[in-house]
Amino acid sequence: MKIQYRNIKTGEIPGMDLTMPYLVIGKGKPIVSLLSGVHGGEESGLLIIKNLLDALKSEKITGTLKIIPSCNVVAQAFKTRVVNGFDYADLNRSFPGKKQGNYTQQVAAKIFSLVKDSDCVLDLHTFTMISPLIGILTKSADQQKDDRALTILRSMNLDLIWLLETKVLASSYLGTLGDAFSGLKGTYLCLETPNIYRLTPEELTRSTKGIVNLLKQYGIIQNGFVKTKSKEIPVVKRIDQKSESGGLFVPLKGYMQQVKKGDLIGEIYFLKDFKPKDVKATYSGLIMMIRSKSLISSGDKIIAYGQDVV
Repeated sequence: MKIQYRNIKTGEIPGMDLTMPYLVIGKGKPIVSLLSGVHGGEESGLLIIKNLLDALKSEKITGTLKIIPSCNVVAQAFKTRVVNGFDYADLNRSFPGKKQGNYTQQVAAKIFSLVKDSDCVLDLHTFTMISPLIGILTKSADQQKDDRALTILRSMNLDLIWLLETKVLASSYLGTLGDAFSGLKGTYLCLETPNIYRLTPEELTRSTKGIVNLLKQYGIIQNGFVKTKSKEIPVVKRIDQKSESGGLFVPLKGYMQQVKKGDLIGEIYFLKDFKPKDVKATYSGLIMMIRSKSLISSGDKIIAYGQDVV
């Protein structure tokens, strides 16, 4: 397997060029693109890419696999979600980008130009809260395309699939890569994993094998699709619960547990007297993710529920 290593210039600071690493394997169609580091503090994707490259060493590649491991190099250097010291913008709210925009918009435009011809884009992200392996399908206007994307996600042996409707949640998700890609012919998928400190060897292996299965379905790898063990993967929409208080949060539930509205999900200890306050579920559903033991403030997200999509 031959890898072409390139560096894409994304901008300049006084006395220094800023570049984004870009790996290309193979040539021609089909084209699958793999992205990581859109948010600088999310590192699990790098470990998954490393494992994937190891797994592909003995494979014959047909078509093209594009890999951008560090989409947001400045934010990644500081391990932050936004570009501190530049425009403080969120790259995943800046697509399709602007060639004459602020720095983050220019980066978005360059990334979009590199991947817009892809048959499939898989974007690797990391949740800050405790979570399982979650695939995200950004709903498009093409139901047939969405059905194929859902089939691919189900083949990746994930724990949960989040159906994201950006048109409904426009205020929160306007400018995501998935939203920008929804009008194109290709498919955009996202894989959300636990952060690199919580990602288990089993989850790492399962993530890697899931991507290999995706590549086989698109014909990038020719040695045959390996069907994973059949299991029912819930497809859900997401609803967040935010804290009304501040203090030390201690969760009493875990992800992938079903809860009902009013169930006890955690406690908050007020720092002035360390007396606990019960935190109860404000919705019913499957716990997609929950905050770990940590200090929180009023308005912080503490849990996300997944409610079945009818």
